[in-house]
Amino acid sequence: MVSNDQEAMDPRIVITVKNTDLWLKDGTIIIRTVCKQETTTQVTLYKVHKFVLALHCSVFAALFSAGPQDAFQLGSEQYENLPIMELTDVPDDVNSFLKALYFPEETQIHLPKSRTARQDYSFPATYPGILRLATKYDAPKIRNIIIRSLEMNWPTTPRAWETLQCQILEDVDHDFEDLGVSNVSKLYPDPVLAIRLATEFDLPHILPVAFYDLFRVLDSTPLDPPPGELPQPFRVADISILTGEDLRIFTLGAARLRTAHSQALHDASHISPLNTCERRFAWDTADPEPCARALSAWMRSPDDRPTVGTDPLGWLRRTIDDLESSPPEGVCDACVQSIQDKLSLIMEKLWKSLPHIFVLNDAVAPDWGVANDEPAYANAPPVLG
Repeated sequence: MVSNDQEAMDPRIVITVKNTDLWLKDGTIIIRTVCKQETTTQVTLYKVHKFVLALHCSVFAALFSAGPQDAFQLGSEQYENLPIMELTDVPDDVNSFLKALYFPEETQIHLPKSRTARQDYSFPATYPGILRLATKYDAPKIRNIIIRSLEMNWPTTPRAWETLQCQILEDVDHDFEDLGVSNVSKLYPDPVLAIRLATEFDLPHILPVAFYDLFRVLDSTPLDPPPGELPQPFRVADISILTGEDLRIFTLGAARLRTAHSQALHDASHISPLNTCERRFAWDTADPEPCARALSAWMRSPDDRPTVGTDPLGWLRRTIDDLESSPPEGVCDACVQSIQDKLSLIMEKLWKSLPHIFVLNDAVAPDWGVANDEPAYANAPPVLG
């Protein structure tokens, strides 16, 4: 349904449909969206309530503040005796946004539907549209719900990040081992989308970890497996939607991250003897530094420690966990604990340096990465990947 003047100028066939989910019999206003295609123009109508729009959105509250004789009520264009308000936003965004206002579950579709169901770590396709209109029409409650779901996928503390990765890896292992699926990208949050949303909606605090995750994806190349074996799980990312500035930040940050990674490896591999070493100057050895030498050799041996790959934080965590579960032979407990503590400090330092690495110091708070208030899901066991 479009105006007569528009019909005369546009040769497309006009198709008018009522949205069945949001055609409410006691509605007080008609929302109209228009989607022009090559040969047709689809007009979608929603019969909703002005008071619901005003309750959630300050922009609509201001528009309807004149009472029953507001501008829309006095307007000449009506449908079924109700005023029409046309929204020129993307029709799919309008549909998602209106559903979010009326059906709260539309903002929670990323959550598991039952105790045994999987968490959806990908950002649902409808969420960007909801967030876009919640920002435009000032619907803070809806906006905050969507932002919170985005933040849960891109936490700012290492503990929450590790726990999230552990949860995702459980699903990756299931799909890889049981289903033979090698491209596991769909099981992970999309760092490219996160970067774009964070930039568009001024959410800079999620950018450091989103750029770090993109580095994990783009800096790795799946290898051809031996004959008869499945390829290792891998991820891909479509960077075509990133802007030139996004790519500049990523390129600079990736170079800095490789340098920081090398420094972390150097620091982890150079181990000084401890005064508390239980084997130092022991009667059964003439070596004054037996544990330090054994630990250094273990750290440098690719056969005895986890592979570094392209995930320095993950490598540090796996190394710490390996020291706990399978300590190097001939190393005393005090020295194992000491190197675990050292690696934990290196990992914490690397995490907190992500804003600096990706040139985002001025965009995030000075205490970025500090665990002031961990979310509930951060109480799970440490990650093993």
